Amino acid sequence: MDATAVWRGGFETHLEDGRGHGVTVDLPTDEGGRNLGTSALELAVESLAGCITTIFAIIARKRGLSFDRLTASLTADQSEGAPTVQRVHGTLEVSTGEPRESVETVLRLTLKT
Repeated sequence: MDATAVWRGGFETHLEDGRGHGVTVDLPTDEGGRNLGTSALELAVESLAGCITTIFAIIARKRGLSFDRLTASLTADQSEGAPTVQRVHGTLEVSTGEPRESVETVLRLTLKT
């Protein structure tokens, strides 16, 4: 895996993954940015949500668990003046006809991974 960050001025940075995909991160205007993209810290929380759905899908496939819809919604808590996130909590919504116990097993394995 590769990652390159190119600063473009102010708080704007363009990120690239080495596979031809990129994203711009910036701070909101009330924090001195130009709001040209999600903040890097927000992107980290978004990435965690993406990791959860990706890993869930991988484990579900391996275990033969089918689903129609999957949504991970996370909230990161950052106290006033804190440099980073202190806690993340969230919910996972899965639309499936599979038994609840099977879904819970895949979720447990996902979070362990």
